[in-house]
Amino acid sequence: MNHYNSPLAQNGCTIFLKSVDVLSTERRRQMLANMLAMDICKRNRVLFSCVCQAGESVTEAGMAFVEHLGCLVLYLPPMRRYASQIPAAANMCLSNLNTALAKQLMGLEPGAVRLLQEFDWPGNHAQFQRILRELAIRTDGAYITREDTAQVIQREHTVAIGSRGAEDSARPLDLSGTLEEINKEIIHRVLEEEGGNQSRTARRLGIS
Repeated sequence: MNHYNSPLAQNGCTIFLKSVDVLSTERRRQMLANMLAMDICKRNRVLFSCVCQAGESVTEAGMAFVEHLGCLVLYLPPMRRYASQIPAAANMCLSNLNTALAKQLMGLEPGAVRLLQEFDWPGNHAQFQRILRELAIRTDGAYITREDTAQVIQREHTVAIGSRGAEDSARPLDLSGTLEEINKEIIHRVLEEEGGNQSRTARRLGIS
């Protein structure tokens, strides 16, 4: 908020604040107060995202931004309703990943596409993008294989079953620490999900 080179202090930017529902109530109040005081939304194009639970169209946290900033609400239905559009969505995602990861992926094998269409996507759009990124990192050839896709989806099933009895699935990520502390927490969580396998963890996160 106070950095001289912050995009929040500039004009004409497009600013995307992802998953505002993970902010604490106090952090959310601070952000809203600063955005209103600095007229950020009048000087820039600002987008917020939040993840809704079953029966919600906007979360309580998201509604705070809607009420104070007069946001236009765009609702994305659950990913499982997009089975017929998954091939096109996957190709679009891979096009972006080719640029980000310096890859030359041509697409997915038909068997891989079918597995993605049959999956129920409990984590919705964020899970879809995360799985496509992991598959892109794993793949050395031109096409993402059915075998790799089956392995990743099987792991997602295992994680979902293991956390089914937990309170509201995974514990929220603590964003109050430094960037280094947050990065370490993310790495530790993925390492736990991969059963302590450092190579798979590194591939999944795209790090050495």
